[in-house]
Amino acid sequence: RNFPSFLFLHHRGLQPPVPNAVIAFAEFLLVFAVMFFIGTCLFFITTLGTYLRPSVVTAVNLATLVGIFELFVVFETMKCVVNACIALAAEKSMEKQMEVQRRQERMTSKGQALLKAKFGDKLLKSAAAIVRGADSRSRRK
Repeated sequence: RNFPSFLFLHHRGLQPPVPNAVIAFAEFLLVFAVMFFIGTCLFFITTLGTYLRPSVVTAVNLATLVGIFELFVVFETMKCVVNACIALAAEKSMEKQMEVQRRQERMTSKGQALLKAKFGDKLLKSAAAIVRGADSRSRRK
């Protein structure tokens, strides 16, 4: 059985954290809950909608409009703001990481320049050979 598309696990080659039976049962519960809600709404609309006073119908319509406004304006705006904050935080974190990496590279370069000025090229070549030897030994382990 293929994984449900909303998990996006199969795109990354990952296995789901739960068995397929649990995923299928969760999908069934979701569909059942949505259908039950739709059925309940249809029941109340058809049975009570014809007997409500016009003032109550107007109140229900206004409540529906307020709910739609809240859902599509307030919640969607908040979702966009949160996504933007997360993107900005990730960008700032990456910037900070790049700055630390550049600083480490500058310090390494400065250290090499000081060694070269003090001892000449011979010491740098021998130090590079030692480092290469240590790297090859660590790879073997």
